[in-house]
Amino acid sequence: QRRVHGGFAVFRSARLRTQKMAEEEVSVATVDGASLVEYETNEDENPSHFTQDDSSDMPEWSGEEGGPSHFFSHGSQEAIQEEAEESTPATERTSSWNQDELAQWAHAEEDHKPSPPTITFGKVKVHEAPSSNYSNQRLSSPSSPSSRAPGSQSPKALRARKKKIVRKVPKKSRSDSQSPPTTSPARSRISKSGDELLDDNIAMLMAEQVSTKPSAVTESASPRAGSIKSMLQQAKAIHRLEPTSEDSDADDFSDEGDENLDLLSSEYQHVLRLCKYIREGNRSTTIIAICSLQDVDLRYNLKNQLALIKVGGIELLLSMLAADTRIKIGCLSILKDACANRRIAAAVGTGRGIQKLCEQFNDSDVNLRCLVCDVMSHVAVLAKNRIQIRRLGGVMHMMKLIGTKKIDAVLLRKCTAALRVCCRNNKIKQMVRANGLISLIAKQLEDNSVKDEELLVIMIGLLEELSRDPACRAEVRQCGVVQTLIRLLKSTSLEALTVVAEAIHQCVQDKDTQELYRKSNGIQPLLDLLERSEKRLLIAASAAVWKLAGNVNSVKALQKLNVVDRMVRLLQNPTDMVKVNAAGALWNCALHSDDCRRSMQQAGAIPILVDLLKQTSEALLINTAGCLWACALHDLSIRAVVAQHDGIRLLWSLMKIPSARVQANAAGALCPVVDSPDNLQIVVDSLMGGLELLVYLLGSKDEEVQANVCAAVGNISKAEATIAVMTEEGLLPRLARLTNTRKPNVQKHLAYAIAQCCSYGVNRKIFGKLNGVVPLVDFLRSSDPAVLRSTAMLQLSDDPDNAAALRTARAVPLLVELMGSDDEILQDAAAGSVSNIRRWYMKEMA
Repeated sequence: QRRVHGGFAVFRSARLRTQKMAEEEVSVATVDGASLVEYETNEDENPSHFTQDDSSDMPEWSGEEGGPSHFFSHGSQEAIQEEAEESTPATERTSSWNQDELAQWAHAEEDHKPSPPTITFGKVKVHEAPSSNYSNQRLSSPSSPSSRAPGSQSPKALRARKKKIVRKVPKKSRSDSQSPPTTSPARSRISKSGDELLDDNIAMLMAEQVSTKPSAVTESASPRAGSIKSMLQQAKAIHRLEPTSEDSDADDFSDEGDENLDLLSSEYQHVLRLCKYIREGNRSTTIIAICSLQDVDLRYNLKNQLALIKVGGIELLLSMLAADTRIKIGCLSILKDACANRRIAAAVGTGRGIQKLCEQFNDSDVNLRCLVCDVMSHVAVLAKNRIQIRRLGGVMHMMKLIGTKKIDAVLLRKCTAALRVCCRNNKIKQMVRANGLISLIAKQLEDNSVKDEELLVIMIGLLEELSRDPACRAEVRQCGVVQTLIRLLKSTSLEALTVVAEAIHQCVQDKDTQELYRKSNGIQPLLDLLERSEKRLLIAASAAVWKLAGNVNSVKALQKLNVVDRMVRLLQNPTDMVKVNAAGALWNCALHSDDCRRSMQQAGAIPILVDLLKQTSEALLINTAGCLWACALHDLSIRAVVAQHDGIRLLWSLMKIPSARVQANAAGALCPVVDSPDNLQIVVDSLMGGLELLVYLLGSKDEEVQANVCAAVGNISKAEATIAVMTEEGLLPRLARLTNTRKPNVQKHLAYAIAQCCSYGVNRKIFGKLNGVVPLVDFLRSSDPAVLRSTAMLQLSDDPDNAAALRTARAVPLLVELMGSDDEILQDAAAGSVSNIRRWYMKEMA
């Protein structure tokens, strides 16, 4: 019962509120613009309250044609619109339609506007309407539905019209001020939401356009000529840029704005207000505003970061670095969080921002210096900022602080971290090396004087960054850092182990360091890290093993420690970078050791590698194809395994990838795989359509791609069917253009491909007409035995025209010299070429 009673009470109160709101609404506009009529009825009330006395001054309702009852009797809004258009002239119909369309965009929430004077007739309130060009033009069509007198319509029709047409009250111009507003513009603007403010601006813009240009609507040929869309865009611009009344100088900071930033958002206005107080307030106000700005999330909130940029807060904070220490510490703490955004870091780098930061190193306050180092760590992420830091002396300041004997531990840690980021610049690395900082850090690490684990991690990270430069790497090796890193592999800290593994990866890039690391017995502790499950540590350790496998002696040591099985397991790791490093390590092992290749085959690595060719990672494809290349180059059984697992097709598909290294390794792996009758038959049966791609890659500008594709063409050309197809695809002209190369690797495989292709049909004669014979004479002057052995003189000299060209190019003395070589294959080829030249010459003389 209480529940039912409460429900009735709520219903009654809601109905009373609805009736009260209905009494205050403005519903219908008059025809001549002289008055606005509002009926104090809602849709449920009986219209019988219109008595004869109340309506004495109004014309009687009639049902004749042309009256309201006839107008609304059709029951269809479309029929009403059609009838109104038929009874209206073209120009007036255009004007009326355009104004109705405009009114749909303008909502009727105008409670803050001044109300016109009211005259009461019974229960009918008549308001005087403001006279304006807009209202006169809006209500000028006598036959439109909105142009009829209120006395010519029934109350039912008015209620239906009130329901269908929502407050088509024209907007008053700014010059019309009938009565003072009930609420201040500031309060009305603040109390409105963003959508209501947008609607008001749209309506205001439309009213201004119509009132200032009364003939614009009637003169337009089409009411849909884009005017509404353009006005909507202008109104949205007003909504986005218009400042609030509280911040009168917001225009000083406003710009067109970022797409992701609303200039009327609370974040923007809050940051704008705080920056205003910092700029214009006294010292106390400035300190309070800075403290408030510190509470704003500028590290992770993108809107706050963009707002700080738009209002000029970066320049303001940098300018405050000339104040006292307390204000400078507050500004630097704000910049420390804000500079995590790269746009803010770039803004600090413009002007004199970095110079002001570098000048703060002269301050003796430790907290201030720590904050400067934090800001430098974020700012130095950008390459342009690192150049400025080096030129303005920021690097020298940091190196002096690190070299100071009695220095605060926190300051030393932050300064080292900032210098680590700056050392991404090669010239800064040379400055650090020239000032002896590497030996200083190495000595501290060797003496085990660094007790702070965080500082230890940062120092090793600095050495890792310096080891990327060959000169710095040599000094790191000379200072005994390698032995220190091996000792630190026994650390229990995960972060320390990860950074040490990353430093080892950078240090063992050259053969001398690889040999030193092997002799220092550091391989076993490094392999033990491969059993860990931490992602970053596993990536760093596998990368270090990959680089260590570049040395033959290290490969032997790794093989004894069963490195192949560990790498094969890592090939199935879900992390792509671990797979890349494992494939690279197996690639190096397969290049230097037959035992490793056999171990890989026994461990089932070949099917796994072939399956990895389906991946999309470029680095993974490079190492996987290279590993298959090294394995198939020396082992015939591995070639068969690759072909059985559809490796030929997968390698061929890799040559479509627009990466020179992927194409080169795929062609290199394809070359030995197809160098067997069974695998070549697979090409003839299934991959004849891919020969066009192989011919196309001969035009690549990459040297390794050219060499490997030429080798693949030479092996595939052992089948006459493939030679015929490639000849039709333009193989000979592309080979002739490559004869001008001076690269020994390309010359060796190019001569081999020419020799194989010219053995088919009349290809040798066509190749001679393409002027490809004479440039091959320069190949005979090469000191590389592989180039000399591969020259195509024997096949080319079997044509009389080519023999005459070789004789004219003085190839005979070079061939006679090669006949005295110790290489029997080279002797036979040179002797056969001389014999062919002599035979054709004798026939010519006869």
